[in-house]
Amino acid sequence: MKKISRRDFIRSGTLVSAGLIMGCRMSPRFDLIIHNGLTADACDKPLYKADLAISGEKIAAIGDLSRASAKMFIDAAGKIVSPGFIDIHPTLI
Repeated sequence: MKKISRRDFIRSGTLVSAGLIMGCRMSPRFDLIIHNGLTADACDKPLYKADLAISGEKIAAIGDLSRASAKMFIDAAGKIVSPGFIDIHPTLI
């Protein structure tokens, strides 16, 4: 096993720590974030405050996305956001 100097040990530890810190600060990139809304899902839970992220045509994340980035933001304060509901009624033509 090769010995390393104290200086090299501290230097490598500093580089690893800096990389971990920078990695934790990286934000996911979404197309749209609906921020600050009251979320109603299909479960029998009461409304809860959460952000909703969209990537493409899919819901990518639900929760606290205050550190996330997106191309567009919608402030839904005072509004109810209901992700995932599907209308199963047939369309009359």
